[in-house]
Amino acid sequence: MERVQIFLREAGAVVSALVRPAYRSLRQNTGLAVVSIVLAFGLWIFVSDAENPVGERRVNQDIPVEAVNVPSDVVVKGDLAPVRVQVRVEDVTFESLTKSDFEATVNLENLTVGRFQLPVQVRALTTRGSLRVTGVFPDKIDVELALLTSKKVPVVVQVGGDPPSGFTMGDPKPKETTTVVSGARESVDAVKQAVGSIDVTGRTDSISQAVRLEPRDENGTLVERVKLEPALTNVEIKIEQIVFSRPVVVSPVITGAPERGYSIVGESVEPATVTVSGPRQFIEEIKSIPTKPVNIDGEKDDVVKGVSLDLPEGVDISVIGGVNVTVTVKIDPGTGEVHFGVPVTAIGVGDGLAVQGTLPSVEVAITGSLPDLLRLKSSDISATVDLSGEDQGTHTVKVKITLPQGISAQRVTVTPEQIEVSLGNL
Repeated sequence: MERVQIFLREAGAVVSALVRPAYRSLRQNTGLAVVSIVLAFGLWIFVSDAENPVGERRVNQDIPVEAVNVPSDVVVKGDLAPVRVQVRVEDVTFESLTKSDFEATVNLENLTVGRFQLPVQVRALTTRGSLRVTGVFPDKIDVELALLTSKKVPVVVQVGGDPPSGFTMGDPKPKETTTVVSGARESVDAVKQAVGSIDVTGRTDSISQAVRLEPRDENGTLVERVKLEPALTNVEIKIEQIVFSRPVVVSPVITGAPERGYSIVGESVEPATVTVSGPRQFIEEIKSIPTKPVNIDGEKDDVVKGVSLDLPEGVDISVIGGVNVTVTVKIDPGTGEVHFGVPVTAIGVGDGLAVQGTLPSVEVAITGSLPDLLRLKSSDISATVDLSGEDQGTHTVKVKITLPQGISAQRVTVTPEQIEVSLGNL
């Protein structure tokens, strides 16, 4: 810290030694100091002008003129003529100037109805390139003032587009039913209505929004140079859904019965669901939608049939994608079981032997395809006992069941499976 303090003291002494002579010289040569400053300023101006040359030229753009301090009982009739300006500005800035860099006005304070030639005041709105207005062309323009008149006109809302299908729209309701139009008499007289436009294309919710009004004549043409008060109005349009939709299951309706011995093993419909549109209550209550009847009476094979949906009468409904569907009913032979009492016949009885007494009947149970089983009769079935090689006496023999050709059975049982047979001499 001590070394820093020593350094600061020494630095202060050096600066003081340098400044004191310059200060004494300045006090003793005041005139010379003033001359030096002037010369330096002039040199700065010379260098600046050399680097950024300044020119005076005219801006070739029309600058709109605005009336200010307009008395409350008059209105400017027609459009004010534009003006052009001459400016002094750095060359590098000139090309970037536009009409928005200027403001041109005519002062209408204390004027009344009549035609006047008034001076135009133009001021620069930017300081770029040391911009300065040096001339206005023309420096005066004609201004005609007319007596301000006003009247009420009806507000008309024009609605464009439509809500989506299934939605309904009410009439537009503007907050104001009339508005006041003001301006020159001939312009005000031409205005017959204040028109606002609103687009409802694709809208599904009720609308409440501000709409700008435009003064229009009896042909719908826009009338210029008048004012509307209010120029905005809030418009309400009620939009509500009247048709609702949702997917529902298609229920096939089957009538009749297959051929005897056949049964329905499955049914399907394509498409399995459809989207139905209709009133809210109908859509909320419907669980499925039936088809027109599909008759399978006497059929032995699968049935595939195109039918239409059976839509209820008296209800305004529609089916997205159409009302036609395809119903498939799968039919297969049924499986069942039949029982027959079949007499037993002995075969293979040896020479000189004979069956003693009467052979009993057996009960034959057959499980298989019902169409086949229903064609069988007891006489079609053979129940036999084979006595080949058996001698005289009583024998217990297994009963054999034979079915006719073309009959396939899943299972065949016989009761009893064995019987006693007595053989004796002839």
